[in-house]
Amino acid sequence: MKELDPDQHIDLQQRAGAGLLYTGAILALLIFIDRSGSSLISLPAFWYRSRSLHLLFCVGALVGGALMLRRPQSEETAENRDDFTKDGHANAIPFAVFDSVRFYTRPNCHLCEDARQILQAYASWLPEIELVDISGDGELEERFGECVPVVEMDGQVRFRARIDEWLLERMITARRTQRAATS
Repeated sequence: MKELDPDQHIDLQQRAGAGLLYTGAILALLIFIDRSGSSLISLPAFWYRSRSLHLLFCVGALVGGALMLRRPQSEETAENRDDFTKDGHANAIPFAVFDSVRFYTRPNCHLCEDARQILQAYASWLPEIELVDISGDGELEERFGECVPVVEMDGQVRFRARIDEWLLERMITARRTQRAATS
């Protein structure tokens, strides 16, 4: 059997997660219709024989779907992924997929430290990160206030208060795909 590449694995996992969520939602609707005594639809006989399992299957489908969509690559980290490299080989040199990254921060900010660690984990795929301390700069303090850390990529604010690592991975993958299509 052919092994899936990482992008196909993500797509398959997202489709399965969405399918589980839809299944859970449909089961929840059927449970509601059944328990409300509504005669909107007539359910098959096996439905009434297995009533005790409906809620269990519904919750399982919803939780399973949410977990599958929450983090599509839980077993892989940015450090061991080679699909971000220019030619897709494990020993290829990664390249920056954004032109600029500006990181607005302030001293003694624990969220800033967490965000900085995430950005450092993806440093191979980002250009040099420009650190901007907003403390003492009235305009920046007014603009960002309590929202730091703020990450601006290519002039556009992408993250405030915390970095969603899954979203950052998806942004890098999308930008890589976009650049590959234009070259």
